[in-house]
Amino acid sequence: MKKIRDYILDKDLILKIALIFLIINPILDFYFLFNEKVINFFHFSPSTIIRTLVVGIIFVLFLFVIKKGKLNKWYIVYLCLIVAYSIAHHFSAYNFTAFYPERLHYVPIEEFFYLIRMSMPLVLIVVLSRFKIDDDRFNKYMAITTIVAGLVIIVTNLFKVSMASYSNDMILGNIVCWFKKDNCGLGFLHLSSRGLFQSANSISAYLLMLLPVNIYHFIKKSNIVNSITIFVSLYAMYLIGTKVSTYGFFLALVGSIILYLMFVIIFKKIKFKRYTFYYLIGTLLLFLLVLPKSTMYLRMNVDKDLEMERLKMEVYNKLELSKMDSNVEEFVKENHLEEYEELVNSKEDITYQDYLDIMTFKEKSDLLVPFLLANYDNFSINDDFIVFHYPYWVDPEMWYNVFHEDYGNRVNYRFLETTFLKRVKEVNNKKRDDYLGITYVRQGKIFTLEKDFLSHYYTLGIIGVILFLMPYVFIVVILGIRELLRIKNINMKVIYYLFGIGLCLCAGFYSGNVMDSLMVSLTIAYLCAVALIESFGGDYGK
Repeated sequence: MKKIRDYILDKDLILKIALIFLIINPILDFYFLFNEKVINFFHFSPSTIIRTLVVGIIFVLFLFVIKKGKLNKWYIVYLCLIVAYSIAHHFSAYNFTAFYPERLHYVPIEEFFYLIRMSMPLVLIVVLSRFKIDDDRFNKYMAITTIVAGLVIIVTNLFKVSMASYSNDMILGNIVCWFKKDNCGLGFLHLSSRGLFQSANSISAYLLMLLPVNIYHFIKKSNIVNSITIFVSLYAMYLIGTKVSTYGFFLALVGSIILYLMFVIIFKKIKFKRYTFYYLIGTLLLFLLVLPKSTMYLRMNVDKDLEMERLKMEVYNKLELSKMDSNVEEFVKENHLEEYEELVNSKEDITYQDYLDIMTFKEKSDLLVPFLLANYDNFSINDDFIVFHYPYWVDPEMWYNVFHEDYGNRVNYRFLETTFLKRVKEVNNKKRDDYLGITYVRQGKIFTLEKDFLSHYYTLGIIGVILFLMPYVFIVVILGIRELLRIKNINMKVIYYLFGIGLCLCAGFYSGNVMDSLMVSLTIAYLCAVALIESFGGDYGK
């Protein structure tokens, strides 16, 4: 009879736990698990607690199962580097100078658990890359997790109980409204739906990443389940209505079709299957047919109309700015005559910024704050940014500089978010921030930059990006080069998996809020591990 100890310390048990966790993972991203009351009760989201516990259990079991001396020494070196970085990152976070210190205070325990979260997918790669996962088995679990995630979005949309993609409100209309002449009198804000998921960006990237993987399994075995998986992906990604989900589906599908033809015609690794090809082409045609009715298309039309209206204000805005610049100059001339004359005599091309540099913070505030308050709406500045996240009275000079930006920058949220973080770094004025970051906690108290990698440059610094994010990029690049160098033995599965991971990384850079999502990053870990084993075979990790 098998002893309990032998049952627990069994490789297949670890694999079963990991694969079941793969299915549960997206469910743990439901929005109500991130509710403020829930987080205040547990101090952390229950999702993060569960995920941390599961990954911890998998890792501990793995340490018992792995043979002594088989753990690569470079893993130990890498672990030491992460620990050393974390200590340096922690101490760097203190003695921080900011215009808004009461809000930008540092919370060590929150930052510590953020670093743990960033490490978890890397731990999974190390563990799972030691297992040979059967292709049919992994296909089954991939199909289940995709269908579960997709059906959550589809069903909640049909019953109008889905969360909207661009707000924290519920949708007011379902997909039926897409095909009515007036869209049921609703705009994209009330029609785009993300199901019960916490973030539209993260679920978009999640489904985008899995699409090439599911198409690969469909090509290998074109059965009804794999056919349904692709259709569910199309349906769900259309409902979300973001550019990542909509254009992403198109890029992933077209790219996968091209790869399929390459493996049939050029590499001659598989035989051409009519049903497989026609189904993929049919899905593409269906996508193009529905595109003009999609909420993403509706949003683009609304954005164009809004932009035309706002551009009409630009002549007035420039006139108001010119008047205000003159007021700034007059104020300096009247109150700082000596510095004013020195500036005029020493410089030919003088700007409003030169005059602002002469003024005290109080003088800037007294002069600029009333102007900012009266005009931010005319300048198309979202009040979430200028009133709540980085208030104009905290740093009026920065906001006055924003008012001088072109219209395109002023309405570009990512530009504004980057401007805030640049300003915070500038005020702190410490070179170490480039390498160690200003912390995730501080960025969260301002506004999370919706551009992964760049966002992490500010929060974690260059060293943090290299340690926590670049491993994914390295895996894609190294395995991609490896497969191309052995073109005669190129592995189709590896290429499709790398394609999915690459699309997800690009989505993160474009839209943000992807690599910090454990739903996404932990799934990337699974795909990376499978790709490593498939490419290197039994030699990997020795």
